[in-house]
Amino acid sequence: MEIFDIVDEKGIPTGETIERTQAHKKGIRHRTAHIWIVREQNGKAQLLLQKRSAEKDSFPGRFDTSSGGGRAGGICNTGTSRRTGNPGI
Repeated sequence: MEIFDIVDEKGIPTGETIERTQAHKKGIRHRTAHIWIVREQNGKAQLLLQKRSAEKDSFPGRFDTSSGGGRAGGICNTGTSRRTGNPGI
């Protein structure tokens, strides 16, 4: 079970937490971290995306950032990026 810090409209933690599925179900604000991979090929910049699993509870089967995820309570952005980053990319 993942626990997220709830944040206000400015991204400041409120001191409350919520479980991941409830945050998504209820549309509760929480922090996320995303890794965007851009490469140059044939003189053009390319943004690499991933297709989300059809089993995901939010936006199944849609294209998304190269890697990303919710930021667990008490974890910094760097820690979240390391946790959500795919070793294969």
